[in-house]
Amino acid sequence: MAVINFDLPKERETYIHRIGRTGRAGNRGVATSFIDPRKEDDCKLAKELIKILEEVGQNVPEFLRELASF
Repeated sequence: MAVINFDLPKERETYIHRIGRTGRAGNRGVATSFIDPRKEDDCKLAKELIKILEEVGQNVPEFLRELASF
């Protein structure tokens, strides 16, 4: 299954719920999200996603760190 987020939600819980749909019942999936660096809410969510990725030991892509610095 694939989930594509054209517009990011403002809350991280909503984002996590959306991407969680890719891995239901032990299945694998892919989530792709478009982030607009001109949108303050997108950059704020990028900062929160970095925290989550670091907490679970995932690799944080450099482009995400750059977006979070806007």
